Amino acid sequence: MMENSSIKIEYDNLYVTSYNAEEDMIRLPISNIPQMEEADGEHIHGYLSIAIGGEKISDIGYFGEDDVCFNDWIGHLVGIIECFSTSPQSRFLFYDGEQGGSAFEFCRNDDSVYISHVDTEIYYSILGSEFFDSGKAEPEKTAHYSCSYKDFDSSARTFIEQIKNDIYRELGDFGSIWWELNTYADGRCSNIQNENINRKGFVRN
Repeated sequence: MMENSSIKIEYDNLYVTSYNAEEDMIRLPISNIPQMEEADGEHIHGYLSIAIGGEKISDIGYFGEDDVCFNDWIGHLVGIIECFSTSPQSRFLFYDGEQGGSAFEFCRNDDSVYISHVDTEIYYSILGSEFFDSGKAEPEKTAHYSCSYKDFDSSARTFIEQIKNDIYRELGDFGSIWWELNTYADGRCSNIQNENINRKGFVRN
C-alpha cells in the first residue's frame, strides 16, 4: 500500500444503452435520455478511473473500466464525502450487487483515507443482513490504497461538480430531474472512532 499518494479521478465517453430493431444492445449519447421511455431511471455508463499514486483501483466497473455505472459511483462518492465530513474517524461501505464482485470499504482516519476491497460476507455481517452472495476480494486483483483526506475530498468534489455540469448540459432541463432521482448515496456510513484500523486500512470490529 502506498501511504498518502496523490489521487486522480477521470471520466469520459458517457453513454446510455438501448436496443436496435435487431434487439442488439447499442450505446447512445446521454443527450437521448430525455426522449427515452424510462428516462427517469436510465443509467449513465462510461469510462471511470480512480487512480492513487498512478495505480488504478480495480473492479470499479464489473464489465470493465469503460462500462462503469455512474448512477452508482456518483452516489457512492457523494455519500463518502458526506460521511467523511461527519467524523475524522469514519467509514463508508458499499456493494453494487454484482454477484462475484467484492464490496468496497472507504475509511477516513484523521488526515488519511484508506480504500480496500472487502469480501461480501464481511459486508453483510457489518450490515447485519442475511448473506446471499459470494463475492470475494481476490488477492491477485486486490490492492489497498491510501491518500490524504484533503486530496481525496478535493478530487471527489471536483469530479462531482464536473460530471454534474456535463450531465446538466447534455440533458438540458431534464438534467436536474435525472440527478435528483439517480445519484443518491447507497451505502453504510459509520463512526469508527472506537474501532481499530490496521496498517492496511481495514477496519476490524
